[in-house]
Amino acid sequence: MPDQSFDQILDEIEECLHDLKQIDSEIKANVKVLRLTNPAEISEKERIVQMARDATTYVTGKEPKIAGIPGATDARFLINQAGIPTIVDFGPGKLDQCHVANEHIEIDQVVDAAKIYALIVLKACGYQ
Repeated sequence: MPDQSFDQILDEIEECLHDLKQIDSEIKANVKVLRLTNPAEISEKERIVQMARDATTYVTGKEPKIAGIPGATDARFLINQAGIPTIVDFGPGKLDQCHVANEHIEIDQVVDAAKIYALIVLKACGYQ
């Protein structure tokens, strides 16, 4: 979670495990970190977020939901190391259809996404 450190999260997990072991002495589990990836987050006030929100609202007639996503993306490198505000999960389709059997996207969603991206680029280049 972006607002928590790795150590805080690990402490919470270990505390829960300790509490479970107190309840059931047969629990023989421990925590082993296999991979650590730093989270990344940007403000809703970032220009790219505002441009994406405005373009989406213009094309679809609905204001998009601004939220985080589960999992890791390469955006963490752009945000954390390069300082480039970056948005992810901003495209056609549904997150629950991503990387599954029979993954698909409706053509209308692809067309709307192309319009939205074009508006963002125009706005970023100074066109009103």
